[in-house]
Amino acid sequence: MTLRLLLAALIVQFAGIAPAQVDFSFEKKADDHPVKPSLVADITARAPGKPFTAGVRFEIADEWDIYWQFGGDLGLPTRVDWELPPGFQAGPLQWPLPEAYLAAGDIMNYVYHHEVMLMAEITPPAQLPPGPVTIKAKLNWQMCNPSTCVPANADLTLALDSGNPQPANAELFAKWRAQLPRTEAPPFKVQWEIGQEQLALHVAGPPKDAKLEFFSAAA
Repeated sequence: MTLRLLLAALIVQFAGIAPAQVDFSFEKKADDHPVKPSLVADITARAPGKPFTAGVRFEIADEWDIYWQFGGDLGLPTRVDWELPPGFQAGPLQWPLPEAYLAAGDIMNYVYHHEVMLMAEITPPAQLPPGPVTIKAKLNWQMCNPSTCVPANADLTLALDSGNPQPANAELFAKWRAQLPRTEAPPFKVQWEIGQEQLALHVAGPPKDAKLEFFSAAA
């Protein structure tokens, strides 16, 4: 069992997609890109005033990784900037907990391998005429393999028509929602010790086979 603590908040986690239009800015063609992003929603249509969740999914080639909201010793965090229709509001970006990855030279980074989806709740305005709307996301990320790091960006768009919203991409959203940090108190004792030159965290009562991983929410 792996138990993961997010230091800033003391939260714990127990460990048919319709593609959006993607425009890449990168030397390679999209088909050869080691990181392939797509934009999806958890509904089939949008309705006035009814929130839905949009997800930016990154499919990451073997041996490559991208970075969490705090990249660690060297990594640059992944960025998602929304461009929404008038009156639409986006909530905070929801980050699944990453992997603590110790690279060569004892460099500790916080990364995602293979796949991740960053999500945000989108709320349409209460008064919204019928017809399609377009959700846009501007992405910037740094991707690395054992020998190199490369910056990349992409512009994604997703069209949603008006109508009666039905669930969509349910398995994908359930998978990544299950990997978000939990906000309830952990099921064991956690105590901080603040010294003049160091900060210590004492954990008592986790399962004997537990592996603890700690993440700082800010640089």
